[in-house]
Order: sequence, then structure tokens, then C-alpha cells
Amino acid sequence: MSPFTVGPLVDFNDLNFHGMMLSNGEKYLAFAKALRPLVQGRVVAEVGAGVGVLSFIAAELGARRVLAVEQSVEPTSIMKDLLPEYPKAMRAIGVLCGSHREFVQELKFADIVFSETIGYFGFEEGISMILSELHRHSPGAYFLPLAMSVDAHPLVHAGRSVSKLCLARAPIPSFPAKALVSPSEFSPLWRHEHIPELNYSWCLHQDVTVVGFMTSFECKLNSSITITNRVGFWPRARVLFRNPLPLHKGDIFKLQLRISPDGRLTIRYGTDLHEELAIQLSPGNTELLDVSYETETVTSLGAKVRRIVEQVR
Repeated sequence: MSPFTVGPLVDFNDLNFHGMMLSNGEKYLAFAKALRPLVQGRVVAEVGAGVGVLSFIAAELGARRVLAVEQSVEPTSIMKDLLPEYPKAMRAIGVLCGSHREFVQELKFADIVFSETIGYFGFEEGISMILSELHRHSPGAYFLPLAMSVDAHPLVHAGRSVSKLCLARAPIPSFPAKALVSPSEFSPLWRHEHIPELNYSWCLHQDVTVVGFMTSFECKLNSSITITNRVGFWPRARVLFRNPLPLHKGDIFKLQLRISPDGRLTIRYGTDLHEELAIQLSPGNTELLDVSYETETVTSLGAKVRRIVEQVR
């Protein structure tokens, strides 16, 4: 079976995209808080380093060696340009430009492997599968995030109101580390060349019309730190069905999410999953994507990186 990847959903050489990512300072500070007690004197690796902010943070927190892996040329170049501003990073960071598969021999010596996560569904960039793949080469390493899950809430009409049913949680399967998110009765499966599939179900306690669903994607960094991705470019948390589905008390409503390697999200729903909706997760899908970019330069990106790193020192 071939390794699972998704994309490209965006152009990772686009400076404006990296500027949008860096605007979510709260996420980077959460990663910094999780990394602080772990990295002192250790070899760490960041997969998908972008312009390097988390690698700089790891160096500032005392990592002996930081392997910053990034396959896109432009952010790699910016990372190298920013290095002289950070003496600890200059000593510790090795910038590796290319796919993680090109550096398996180097990465297997890492004590800690981490990656910033993006998106709403947990599969963007194929991060969950990349970390799982690296875990086979470095079974003794500590991986961040520890676990990821996608929560779903059906949106229903009940009488005159629109409300959410209780959430159902599906941990993303094949994850390398022991999940801190408790397994639920909703069993996610990997099928057909590692294409991820998440399954949910709800028993209805009244007559309702299901009109859509909402999702949130959570990453567990440690026992006390959880981050939720809700930033900028990515699909809005709400998806409305073309055909609302009237259901009755006692029915079991089922929802299935599958994402193919080309970024196509297939949604199946109903009591027997007979209804289907397909969405292309791409920059051109203005119906579901909320694109809000500032115009960025190397100087403005450097300033955003500096603001985040200074809060960690």
C-alpha cells in the first residue's frame, strides 16, 4: 500500500499562507508549553517546519539538536535567512529541505518528533500518516501531537428551532503514540490505500430533520494541553446538506467522512448512509473556504516569528 498523503490544498511556497498560519500565536504558544519540559538537551525533529517558528522555539528551550524538515523551497529559504537572529538556533538547527522520507536515517535518532497540525479534519498534509510512518522507524521517540480526534455534531430542525445533537468523537486511527483521547464506540477505519474514514452514529430521541453537521478537530499535546484548529483558510466548521433528512424518534442517524488523496471529502449520511455529498477541499472552493490573507513579505514574516519566539524566552 502506498503512504497516504493529501494535497496540495494550498501552495506552501505562498508567503501569505505562512503569514496566516503565524497569526495564530495561541497555537504556537501551546506547542511551546508542551515542548518546554521535554526538549532540554535532546535531539528533536519538526516535520513540516514551514518558516521555522517551532524549531526556533525548541532551540530556545534548550534542545541540543533540532532537525527542521520542510519540503517547500521558499519557506526553507526564509528559515535560513532568519537563523542568524537566533544564536541558539544557529548552533542547534539543521535545515533539511525535502520530504521526510528523504531523511529517515537522520530522523530515527530524534528523541522527540513533532509537527504543527492544520485544517479541520485532521488529514490535511497527511500529518497523521506521516507521523505514523516515522514511528515505525523511531519507535522509541516521543511524538507530538499525542492524539488527534474529529468531533461531529449533527445540525437538526426540531419544531421551529435549529440545534446541535450531542457530539460524537472519532479518534484518528493508526496514530503512533498511545491516544489520550478515550476510544469511543464510533470505530474509525483505514481502507483502500490508507484513505481515512471516520464513522459516527446517534440514536434520536425525538422526530427531527437533520440539515447538516459541524466539526472540530482537536490535538492532544499532553494530559493538560489540547488545541482546536479553527483558523483562517480551512473549511468552516459547518456543512449543510443539499437534501435535509427527516427522521423519527428511535432512528439511528449515521455520518461517515472520507478524504481521498486528492483532497476530496466524501460525506455519507442517513440511517443506512444512502445520502452522499462530495466536497473538494481546495483553494478554489469559495463556498466552503474562508480565505483571508494579508499580503506578506520576508520582513513581515520575520516580525511575526520574532513576536512569537520572544513570548517563549
